[in-house]
Amino acid sequence: MSELMIRWADYQDWFQLGLVSSESYRETYSGIIPDTYLNAFSIEKRQIHYKRALLEDAKTIAILLVNNEAAGYIGFGMNKDADLDNTYGEIYNIYTLKRYWGNGYGKKLIFWGIDRLQEAGYSNVSLWVLKENTSAKCFYEHLGFINDGLERTITREKELIQLRYSKRLDENN
Repeated sequence: MSELMIRWADYQDWFQLGLVSSESYRETYSGIIPDTYLNAFSIEKRQIHYKRALLEDAKTIAILLVNNEAAGYIGFGMNKDADLDNTYGEIYNIYTLKRYWGNGYGKKLIFWGIDRLQEAGYSNVSLWVLKENTSAKCFYEHLGFINDGLERTITREKELIQLRYSKRLDENN
């Protein structure tokens, strides 16, 4: 049986977070985002990103460990969308390595983040997901997130549509 732990990331996690970020991003968006963009999403660039991010504010990133090895992460905090009030927190990103998909780890990771958002006083949460990422949309919908109708366009060597999902937080998550 696997030993699962979720905890706040600390500075020493930059190396592992870079590995997981690069690999999980490529796994998640293969066939959606052009390969040339995905291939440039290198481990080294992600490690540099997490070195900086963990120095600035580690209390927005949590790491998922399975048998003491990094398997995923979640980033969250204050909502950045101008049309939402301060009752909304935001999940900035959540990724697990593909070999861990389908075993409930992603659900445990997102609920860990939601619990921290509730502790911080948020009563709602939102997140953005690529329109073409059907598995992620199903995952969020299964957890009670609702597409609120807002869309935005991002560019990853091609234009992609993101959909905003939101959820009211309560004791039952």
